[in-house]
Amino acid sequence: MKQDSTGIVIAHYDPAGKVARYLRQLVVYLTEQVTPHVVFVSTGISSAAADDLAKHCHVIQRDNHGYDFWSYKVGLEALPAGIVWQRQLLLNSSIIVVEPQRFIDPLLAPSSGNRILGLTRSYQYVEHLQSFCLLFDGAPLIQSPPMRQWWEQMEPISDREQVIQRYELGLSRHFQSHGVPLEALLKPTNSDRVMAVMRSLVLGRVPEDVPIHNDMFMFNLGLANQTNPTHSMWDRLFFQFGTVKIDFMRKSIFASQLLQTAEHAPQWKNTPALELIQDALGQE
Repeated sequence: MKQDSTGIVIAHYDPAGKVARYLRQLVVYLTEQVTPHVVFVSTGISSAAADDLAKHCHVIQRDNHGYDFWSYKVGLEALPAGIVWQRQLLLNSSIIVVEPQRFIDPLLAPSSGNRILGLTRSYQYVEHLQSFCLLFDGAPLIQSPPMRQWWEQMEPISDREQVIQRYELGLSRHFQSHGVPLEALLKPTNSDRVMAVMRSLVLGRVPEDVPIHNDMFMFNLGLANQTNPTHSMWDRLFFQFGTVKIDFMRKSIFASQLLQTAEHAPQWKNTPALELIQDALGQE
């Protein structure tokens, strides 16, 4: 059932102006199954792609400055006035969603609200929710002074490192300081943490003071917190939520394993998962 009190903003950029197949599929799913209130804000989209998407959602084209956070702000301001929003979901085009329902259903599952829910929590720099997927959950939070203050005081910043420090990390810090709970859908198991550390070791990130006892290697699972979960726990994200980050596919030596999984694993074998990923990467 559609939720009229849910607003969704998608921040998009593509240097060639392309809207990937997975992203179009996601927009159609959201508008048909979730809410009529989807705003697609792009700093790089062709006229043909914009015209096509406009059949399904509100499309805004803007100059390329301020990164995704400014697109989020523009999109939120474009949502219809007069609605008491219960949920506002922010997504960007850095994440490939191959199965929309598997991704959206856990995000929008019933809850007590008044929290910020992300897909992943990172401990790099400081503990924070990663900003490619953020749900502001609950009307009291959305209407609160901290929420208004955060967006009203935002300025367009085009230096990537400043955006990370001020907005990527700053958002979690700001809302935590006002007592807003921050939760992540991905809850790593001990097995996930072991795999994260092992993958880090494969990449050559071996601590200087490796503890050895009776010729046995021991490590602290806390090392998993030093990794990026979208890279070190890619399999959990893919199987549980049907998602993968584009920069993982472009940069990680483990990307080929995911492609093999998408092609051969029973869960994905008869789905377009592989084709959607290849399309997003510009591959044939």
